[in-house]
Amino acid sequence: MNRQICQRPRNLLVLSVLFLSGCGKEADTNMTVSTIAPVSEQGLQNVAKKKIFFGHQSVGYDIIQGVGDVLKQNSAAGMKIVESADPGVFTAPLLAHARVGRNSDPESKIREFSERVRAGIGERADVVTFKFCYADFEKTTNSAQVFEAYRAAMAELSKAYPNTRFVHITVPLKATSRGWKTHIKNLLGRPHPFIADNVRRDEFNEMMRKEYTGRQPLFDLAAVEATRADGGVSFDKSGGKAVPSLVNEYTYDSGHLNERGRKYVAERFLALLASL
Repeated sequence: MNRQICQRPRNLLVLSVLFLSGCGKEADTNMTVSTIAPVSEQGLQNVAKKKIFFGHQSVGYDIIQGVGDVLKQNSAAGMKIVESADPGVFTAPLLAHARVGRNSDPESKIREFSERVRAGIGERADVVTFKFCYADFEKTTNSAQVFEAYRAAMAELSKAYPNTRFVHITVPLKATSRGWKTHIKNLLGRPHPFIADNVRRDEFNEMMRKEYTGRQPLFDLAAVEATRADGGVSFDKSGGKAVPSLVNEYTYDSGHLNERGRKYVAERFLALLASL
């Protein structure tokens, strides 16, 4: 289960996430690469014209901080960010965000997001979305059960609010150690414990990709987190398959995003929002 880095060309710049197979014999066909381009100045201006709601937990705060980092370099965009789930704030364009649900209880997030949308946000916002946390998926999680609950809820909301764009977001990942101690443990059959958890996250994310790619907006956060700035992909091997993992350089604690990681993710999240 050694960490692999698979190099990809950097000239694929698109406003969506493309799904590419891994290279060579080391990678598995379920590996993905994010080739979404960073947001442009014009893209930021497009986002600043929308009323957006984003539900999240702690990694979501990292992304919001990353959005702030991007705006500091592009103050002319005039984008407003507020922390609120009050439908009354959607009287003008803004990015409103708030906590939804409880970590380690993914279905609580589905329920609370649905409640907030039905409480008025769905009628007033142009774009609504929420993300799960890596803490919601561990090795014992029933990924299929969570996905079915998510799919059913989002289908109901999309039908109830046909003029609102619902954006789906894949589950964020955790980083695994790359040192020699980890390598030896892998050889001894004692793999890093986060790998098994990432397997469950990847199972859910594959369901998301299969369900929504080409049909509804999908921000593949997991693919972005696993992709280095040079296009290399961070992954481990489990059961003969490649399992994406968070790039170590993007995190300070194996799960949350550091300044570099949050800006890298935010630039691509904003690019997707700008394309809607």
